[in-house]
Amino acid sequence: MTDIIKDFKEVISGKTVEYLKSNKEFELENIRLFEQELLDLGAEDPLIIAFGTDTYKILHRHFHNKYRIIKVPHYGDYMSKEDYKDKVGKVLEGIQSLPNRRQNDAVQSSLSDNLRQSLTECFDHIRTSNWRGRERELVSLYAFSFLQKHCAPGTIFHDPGQIAIECAVMQVTDGGKERVCKDLLIWPQLHMTVWASPDAAPLLIMEWKARGTNIVTEAGMRKALRADVEWLKTYTTKHPSTLGIAVGVDVTPDHQTLTAHLIDAGSATEGWLRRPLP
Repeated sequence: MTDIIKDFKEVISGKTVEYLKSNKEFELENIRLFEQELLDLGAEDPLIIAFGTDTYKILHRHFHNKYRIIKVPHYGDYMSKEDYKDKVGKVLEGIQSLPNRRQNDAVQSSLSDNLRQSLTECFDHIRTSNWRGRERELVSLYAFSFLQKHCAPGTIFHDPGQIAIECAVMQVTDGGKERVCKDLLIWPQLHMTVWASPDAAPLLIMEWKARGTNIVTEAGMRKALRADVEWLKTYTTKHPSTLGIAVGVDVTPDHQTLTAHLIDAGSATEGWLRRPLP
């Protein structure tokens, strides 16, 4: 256990935060000292537990792309010992679902393969059956008829109960609501929600856009899809264990197309999946 900010006498955390805003070099020097401590401990891929929001924000600001970081309430927060034990326990229950760096690369590779195959199967069905429907029907069709078939015991995606439709994750852009709903999620564990595990990130966030049964134009769908890609780039930068996929589908009869962009750790692979093939 250590302090992220050392040799600072102010005990009121709000004043510490204000001081750091105008003394960036002091913060950077403390970050260098903290990393040296990790090196001295021989920590190659640590899981860092931050006590309180202010500490978490500092750690996240400097290390969100490098280390796994979770937040627990500060031990000085006003609550009973029983409540504190319960809150910390709920956070720690999710630790086993956080893969280390090497595990995460393998998990994401396996998951992306399953997603590519299930999306292809879904599009083939749409094209051969002249299926019609809106975005919501499309998400349901994909989740229940194609995605869940790729659940496999003993893998990271092992149960349909990990799938969530129209469910919330924490917002990562400034302004607006604290939580935002996304079209489809896959959580690391069954029946997870952002309320029960606010510091946990899903394995997958998938956003969908569709046209063919509405007045949305091709240009309009591309613009909406671009906004999804940008949001997913921000989210996966802050939560590199999460994959993002932005999917655009045209279900117009005899003009069916699917374009999917893969977002991984803030980087987008444009046209990761296109059907029919160009």
